[in-house]
Amino acid sequence: MGEGGAGVSGGGMRVEKASAESEESEARERSGGGRESEERLEEEGVSFGEILRALRRSRVRTEILMYLYKIYPKASYPAEISRNTGIDPTNVLGGLRGMGSRFDEANSLLKLGLVEKIERGNATYYRISERGKAFIESLKMS
Repeated sequence: MGEGGAGVSGGGMRVEKASAESEESEARERSGGGRESEERLEEEGVSFGEILRALRRSRVRTEILMYLYKIYPKASYPAEISRNTGIDPTNVLGGLRGMGSRFDEANSLLKLGLVEKIERGNATYYRISERGKAFIESLKMS
């Protein structure tokens, strides 16, 4: 599954293709003027618009994020994410942490701060971060 596409849809979240400025404006309107929410997200160095663009460019990242939001506060491992989303396990890893030229590490869910990595013994789990949860909730408010 490639990262291209005009729009991304997953688990009730829809991010339309538009200019970065109008995306940010629309998202602020949906979150009730959500400047506070946007500022909280930007505290960690990645802008609200950059997150929107990264998700718009990748159905894989969007679906992984929505799945982790749905099971919050539980964490999941890549094979389980793959089974529950129907996304190839290699692509799940690419969306979570980046992989080669297909999944840019800078736009991975981990680098964007939307997902956190949890290591328990020999296993690695992933869970949506508070930042990721706040991001999705800011989009869902309308």
